[in-house]
Amino acid sequence: MKNRILSVAIFGLSIMAQLTAQNFTSLREQIQLAGEWQSSLGPCRLPGTTDENRLGEKNRDTLITYQLTRLYPYSGEVTYTREIEIPKTFRGKKLFLVMERTKPSTLWVDGDSIGSYGHLYAPHRYELPVLAAGKHQLRIRIDNSPTSVPKEIQGSHAWTDATQTNWNGILGEFYIERCRMLSSSRCRYIRKWIRNRHWWLWKWMRRKMEKARLTLRDMPGILPGSILYCRNNLLYI
Repeated sequence: MKNRILSVAIFGLSIMAQLTAQNFTSLREQIQLAGEWQSSLGPCRLPGTTDENRLGEKNRDTLITYQLTRLYPYSGEVTYTREIEIPKTFRGKKLFLVMERTKPSTLWVDGDSIGSYGHLYAPHRYELPVLAAGKHQLRIRIDNSPTSVPKEIQGSHAWTDATQTNWNGILGEFYIERCRMLSSSRCRYIRKWIRNRHWWLWKWMRRKMEKARLTLRDMPGILPGSILYCRNNLLYI
């Protein structure tokens, strides 16, 4: 009996390994947003933090030894602005703006509010409106003030100066990517494939169809490492 349970557990882990999104190379076309930006505190480079860009008032008290010492300890809202060029290949396509690591954020495109995220545990991924080819303005507000997160979060490892410091900025991957919406016939094929191969995953997708995210490695006709997004019963890849 124990061996059977162990075998089932190993099989389940092997299936999860096929579906994990940790070690893949994105196959989507991307616009990298790294580079020079204008902020409400002055010119800066992103990805980066206000400390790295030496924005804000310099810290004169550097003799503290019981926690990390920030040289430019800015706390509050910072707005980052930049003009980008949308190529013709992105025109009319489903686009997402991704910030791998940041603090509570709000995004505007051409002055129109796109939305806000307040979590610290995962990337901020914004679905953009349909954009015409040409120039567009991005405006991102990052808020690392104490009032931007619940009181319980302020003592966490993601916030305090005792661990990684309460920095303001954007770190890690930072880009806009183009997703391809699959045809209705292709959607039906993928759903049937998942239902036949991984019935438990199909049940999960039926419950979480609004925001499901899968890595498909062995589906016929889908390139290895592709990531499937399910949103409003439509599939994007």
